[in-house]
Amino acid sequence: MDKQFDFRVLLLKLQDYLSDNDRRRLHFIVDDTIPRHLRDDSTLGGTLSLLESLF
Repeated sequence: MDKQFDFRVLLLKLQDYLSDNDRRRLHFIVDDTIPRHLRDDSTLGGTLSLLESLF
């Protein structure tokens, strides 16, 4: 399988274990690497969008 795909699957699995506070921390950590509108949405959907923007 594609290594990038495998990594994305791993991120999705890890994301399932994140609490709301963990998601907020993740969005804080990425700082200016990710556009502001993605960092401000720490919901499940927002976190998936944030992870998607890394690729």
